[in-house]
Amino acid sequence: MKNIAFWILLIITIIITTITMKMKKYKLMDFIMTISLVGISAIIDKLLSSQFQLYYYVDYDNKLIYSAIYDLLIYPCYGAMFSFLMPKNRSYKSAVYYILSWTMLLTFLEAIVVYPFHIVIYTGWWIFPYSPIFYVIGLTITYIYYQLVENKFAS
Repeated sequence: MKNIAFWILLIITIIITTITMKMKKYKLMDFIMTISLVGISAIIDKLLSSQFQLYYYVDYDNKLIYSAIYDLLIYPCYGAMFSFLMPKNRSYKSAVYYILSWTMLLTFLEAIVVYPFHIVIYTGWWIFPYSPIFYVIGLTITYIYYQLVENKFAS
């Protein structure tokens, strides 16, 4: 295990997601969101990390393996939690608060865990201002997508 911090983050993320799943009823909507986020995160991640070479995961020689683990496990866990914890009140104000809360949480996690413990090695990406901007845009799109899918499929 080249980077223990990567594996600890993975385990903690899976445990928190599992606890969240136990607290909330896992619905079709959550499954749809998780699967959707596997695909979209993999596409965006490959674009930013491989094509634009803005960062890589843990170890340059094994970056594709670590990237695949991140794309297949960590990002979907965040997506599932985003879905599980979606507020019942879907007003504009609650949506803004929810998206900004997630943006702050993910930026904070990136700044105090991911960057210092070299889970992601930045070669052209700056946490500030790129990550918060990226999170606000991505989470807003995810929130809107959730609303559209929920209106179409959820009970």
